[in-house]
Amino acid sequence: MMARCTDCGALLGPGAEWCGQCYALVRRPQPEPAEALRTATPRSAPAPPVSPNGASAKVPPAAAAPATPPLNPELLLSLASSGTSGRLVSMGARGRTWVTAVIVSLAVATDALFFPYVAYMVVYGLFVGGLSALALKRLWSR
Repeated sequence: MMARCTDCGALLGPGAEWCGQCYALVRRPQPEPAEALRTATPRSAPAPPVSPNGASAKVPPAAAAPATPPLNPELLLSLASSGTSGRLVSMGARGRTWVTAVIVSLAVATDALFFPYVAYMVVYGLFVGGLSALALKRLWSR
């Protein structure tokens, strides 16, 4: 006899730890009686869980969703009209200097990977130089 899931009634394989249909943990599978095979009746939905204090575990709608703070329309308008990327905090000169050093170091190091092939170094150097210049321009622009 095949065992059935206690939650949805699906057939369970031997040694199953969870139901393959409803993904419920299999606690105690019940063998299927021969009469139930002939007359299958649909199961009703399970009752809601009960909390330890005996009340139903139904969550009120106000507590279900966290309250989101209201949007500030002036801030949204200023960001939309200024044409900036929307950043509110800018990096200081020291941080920009570090990022510039990293960008230049990576550009030189990756260009050096093509060392024996000078033609490839020149083409890749132009490509990575353009990308680096674009990144640095955006980094240092106000």
